[in-house]
Amino acid sequence: MTAAQFVPIEIATNANDGEFAAWQIAAVFLGNALEGQCLVKLTQYESPEEALAAPATLVGLSLLSILETGQEFPEIESALANCCAKVTPDRVTFVSTILRHFPDSPPAGMTRLRRLNLLATQLSQRFGVFVIDIDRALAHRGALALETDARLTGTRGQEAAARVIAHAMLAYGLAGVVNDQTLDLAINKYEATMDSEIDQLLLPLHMVSRQVTRIGGRSQVYLAIGPNFDERSFKGLLRDMRHGRLSAAVTTIRIGRKVGSRILAMSRSRFRRV
Repeated sequence: MTAAQFVPIEIATNANDGEFAAWQIAAVFLGNALEGQCLVKLTQYESPEEALAAPATLVGLSLLSILETGQEFPEIESALANCCAKVTPDRVTFVSTILRHFPDSPPAGMTRLRRLNLLATQLSQRFGVFVIDIDRALAHRGALALETDARLTGTRGQEAAARVIAHAMLAYGLAGVVNDQTLDLAINKYEATMDSEIDQLLLPLHMVSRQVTRIGGRSQVYLAIGPNFDERSFKGLLRDMRHGRLSAAVTTIRIGRKVGSRILAMSRSRFRRV
């Protein structure tokens, strides 16, 4: 296969420093999973506006890059809302939360961090951007265990965040970009490497399906637990726990997803207009 025959996947992000390193590792994970089919290119931009204006397949908006700026919070909210209002149905846009471990920050810094994480949810609800919940996934392992903090310093924290990012791109970002067979093969290849505690919190992709319902002028997107998540899945989870491959806490989380609701909590308004 020549270079001209590869499907290009352009990723634009305004992440910097440790977070950009995580995106770089995630791009490698994605490229490895799509080996032989796609060319993955990651480009760094200075601002969210520039990232959204780029001719990219996927966009990753960084809140961490503005955490320590002197910009007033109302200005941040307004600027990001104006950016996300331009999100179109032809590509997927992500916004990442920030790990809530900021040891050298004054109290005002932690308040700002929490407000930014809340803003990520609000942007998703209003404009249909996907949230990559780095905070939730890394907090389960613990910042001290990962030797990292809110800035994603250290290689262990960056790789952990990269797994969350790569998982999100495979789950939500590539439908319609690559064909179904290629995506299925990529997912299978990626899941073969899912052996870390971070990955244990990420529901295996073959167990979920993307469902869309239209209500009025809005399109609602759900991640629904697929038919493969049956009695055998329960037995498999319990077996993995007995053999030490899953902790009791993670096993409880996964079983809770099954018995609690058929629809995952990650439902959102996809686009304002359809």
